[in-house]
Amino acid sequence: MTTTTGFAQVFMTQEELLATIPGGQLSGVSNNDGKTPWIQAYSKATSKKNGKLNGLWDGKDKYTGDWFVKDDQWCEKGNWGQKCWSVERIGANEFRIYENGQPKKNTWKLK
Repeated sequence: MTTTTGFAQVFMTQEELLATIPGGQLSGVSNNDGKTPWIQAYSKATSKKNGKLNGLWDGKDKYTGDWFVKDDQWCEKGNWGQKCWSVERIGANEFRIYENGQPKKNTWKLK
């Protein structure tokens, strides 16, 4: 007899995302090149469940954008376009993001 153990990701809901990220600061390493550090500060949520973000890329390039929550996904929009991710909490202050159902290698850390 064989048994298979499967683990399903539990993604954060809209309510959990709104209670966790707005007003905070996330940091990580780029999932595009695997080496460039970034840090982003998020405004508190408005009544429309959205807000502004300010970021710093590679310790020197400042940028701004907007954040919002849509269909239990964390979304960001700026001069890079728009991206939305499903977010899995993997620690008290650490998150793994999923794009199109696939996990990204580098995690986000909340400060």
